[in-house]
Amino acid sequence: MSPKNQNELQAVANDLSIELLKVQKVFDVRWAFSLYVSVRSVLRDYPALFQHFSNIADGDSTRSSKEKSKYRGLAKKLQSWSCNREACILKDALHCLKQLYLYL
Repeated sequence: MSPKNQNELQAVANDLSIELLKVQKVFDVRWAFSLYVSVRSVLRDYPALFQHFSNIADGDSTRSSKEKSKYRGLAKKLQSWSCNREACILKDALHCLKQLYLYL
């Protein structure tokens, strides 16, 4: 993510009083654990991400029309019930895999 996007997302998170979680490595030896942390981070930062995408898709932003349509699509995807449901199911499944990995 570009520094401009990071700064904009951080500003939105500050307005919403949300502390953003940083995702480090996803493709690690402990992939179930790292993927679980990534999905949990996205779900936790969901309001800030949605607001950020909506702000960029808004007509007042200085972004190109291609970028605006991309972020409009991302905001619409985040707003859908199926996206939230699938992310929560994935988080639960990865939590079980993480526990099994730690047990073994």
